[in-house]
Amino acid sequence: MNIVQENFNKKETMLTGNPIFDEHGEVERIVTNIRDLSELNELHNELNKAKKLNQKYEKEIQKLIQVSNRDPSII
Repeated sequence: MNIVQENFNKKETMLTGNPIFDEHGEVERIVTNIRDLSELNELHNELNKAKKLNQKYEKEIQKLIQVSNRDPSII
């Protein structure tokens, strides 16, 4: 089971719980893990910014190609 929530420090965390069963199939214990998602979220934001910048550069390159196709003196 996974739950994403904001903790008391206003950081997004993911809590994971995995049951451990005994030989009778009964839950013996639950192993839990808490992961701070701050760095992952920051990397995701940086990736989105880079993608937008890449799109902007691609548009500029296309404009330059169109201009150079109309004027063969431009290299």
